[in-house]
Amino acid sequence: SGEPDPRPEPRPVKPFNKDNKNVLYILVDDLRPELPGPFGQDYIYAPNIKKLASEGTAFVNAYCQQAVCSPSRMSFLSGRRPDHTKAFNFINHIRQADCGAPDVNLLYTGEILSNLTVLSRKGGSGQCCTSCTVHDACQAWSYNMKKSECLLLSSVTGRLPTPGYLSSYTGVYNTANWTTHPQHYYLSGYHTASSGKIFHTEEGGIGPAPWIGEGMPPNQDPPSWSPTGSMQEVNAVAPMWGCQDTNVGPVTNCQVDATVEGNVRNGDYPLCDKTIGDDAVHRLSMAMQNKDATGQPFFMAVGFRKPHLAFRFPAPWMQHYPNVSDIKIAAHPTLDPSVPPIASHNPCLQGPSPYVPMPTAEAQQLRQYYYTCVSWMDSQVGRVLDLLEQGGHDNDTLVVFHSDHGWSLGEHGSWEKFTEFETGTRVPLIIRAPWLRQAAGQVSHALVELVDIYPTTIDLTGVGPVPNETLDGVSLGPILRTPGSSVKNYSLSQYPRCPEDLGNVSNYWKN
Repeated sequence: SGEPDPRPEPRPVKPFNKDNKNVLYILVDDLRPELPGPFGQDYIYAPNIKKLASEGTAFVNAYCQQAVCSPSRMSFLSGRRPDHTKAFNFINHIRQADCGAPDVNLLYTGEILSNLTVLSRKGGSGQCCTSCTVHDACQAWSYNMKKSECLLLSSVTGRLPTPGYLSSYTGVYNTANWTTHPQHYYLSGYHTASSGKIFHTEEGGIGPAPWIGEGMPPNQDPPSWSPTGSMQEVNAVAPMWGCQDTNVGPVTNCQVDATVEGNVRNGDYPLCDKTIGDDAVHRLSMAMQNKDATGQPFFMAVGFRKPHLAFRFPAPWMQHYPNVSDIKIAAHPTLDPSVPPIASHNPCLQGPSPYVPMPTAEAQQLRQYYYTCVSWMDSQVGRVLDLLEQGGHDNDTLVVFHSDHGWSLGEHGSWEKFTEFETGTRVPLIIRAPWLRQAAGQVSHALVELVDIYPTTIDLTGVGPVPNETLDGVSLGPILRTPGSSVKNYSLSQYPRCPEDLGNVSNYWKN
């Protein structure tokens, strides 16, 4: 057919070493390091995260590489910076080819090899690029965004200005054979499993060539997990219902009529983190039983979705916070005129512009709901950690806890992520390695990055380096082995901007 399978042959799966440590990898969406214990905000009720920090090392100066879900996860799950993953958005992923920045509103003409129908949503151009790259005779492609058509060309004879087209030349397959963080454990003989959001959750895998799809690897990236090991179609299994989404009549806020355990009443839509928690408990139980029976170590990843919008939670968790009128808001709720406008991002929850403050009552309500979501999510983290202990594997399991990026709650006129401000890039990070007793209860002020997580776990568990690959991060193992030490004197975060009006610098916050 001239379209070889772009999936590389993986290296053989090694026999497992029963002496290697297990991994419990807990990821949280949109969690800023406004937490109790070593993070210093004891007004946040999160006893399970606080307990984990007291048993491990809390890194209070940890930073993501880009403050948005998919690029950040592509980075730390591959161990590479965004400059190398080439994933700066919700469209591209490492299993795709890289065709560079396409020409916008240009249709390439020439000899047509084929006319493909691709996705009409995210990732259509990436799918078109990859379909061309894996075709031996293809030299260029043009993607019709409105009709979801992909023209593959063997030669280019013209470039016609045509609205609605993206076009470029065949690309390169530099990243498709990378070994991801969980995949390295799988290939090292581990049982690898996942519940919830690990990779970003827009599922791909549709189209003429494998693994191209909607901009994300299908089903959380099949090469990363043991067969049937990952939760399939996370958005369908554990959807993030909006606060106005209900099947039991009108609602006006995010407080769901549910028990403190998250069991909804009256047949309302379930809470996504309860679904993920239930699935994680099942998969972790199976992994521990298998470990006990066979000696096979496990890598269990759990990705909780709150406090991501919408702030939907069981109503009883509100008891841990004061009345909304007593909630403090950001000290600087607008963007200072001295700050370059491109530092900000809109649209976001702020409203018309970062220079206009959100009404105080609305900001207080959002903060109260965000905090309550943190407490609700913490309860599910506790379920998983308690099960690990009950199963007798708390002492031979490395626990890593962090978020994908921070979240602004009105600081500098910014809400959500999407910025280079401290509130967007700084994340909570806790690592518990029980066999390193000197690391228990430590607080590290060293600069560290999420790109360091992959090399850290393979160091601490004894799995060893990835053959013939170079990761961008460094192991944080020396900090756990020698508290008070550091491994680098920098952290690097970045965020690309596409201003709507390039001719008006003062409006660069519109991007």
